[in-house]
Amino acid sequence: MALAQIIYISRSRHKMELGKIVEIAAHSESNNAKLDISGALLAVGQHFMQLLEGELSDIIQLYEKIRQDVRHTEVRCLLCKNVTKRLFPKWGMRLLDTESAAKLDLDRLNRLIEEFCIHRDTGTRSVVARVLLDDFKRQLSEAA
Repeated sequence: MALAQIIYISRSRHKMELGKIVEIAAHSESNNAKLDISGALLAVGQHFMQLLEGELSDIIQLYEKIRQDVRHTEVRCLLCKNVTKRLFPKWGMRLLDTESAAKLDLDRLNRLIEEFCIHRDTGTRSVVARVLLDDFKRQLSEAA
């Protein structure tokens, strides 16, 4: 089994209410459990950032399905890498609720997302992706 992580960002075509995002996350958690995929989802305004962990072929297939989802636009993979262990083995798909999100510096994450969206140069993309992923992982670990 090739354990891997993907982190991506996207933008919703339309503003989504928190209830709809909670519904999508619950549905995703149920589906992900069947494939042994874990991860976390963060919504900041119309921007989404998601970390998926699992068998490489499964998370790539899921990512491709997400890319085709008409509710998303500007879907960008920030990082895809093999790992030796999961960051969130007990989270089928954790949506950071408002209480958890309050512990996160959402302004900083939003600035990082916006900064990434501005940079189109593939040479800087990997550096920005790693900074974003490191910050995302650190903040999620503190919020857990």
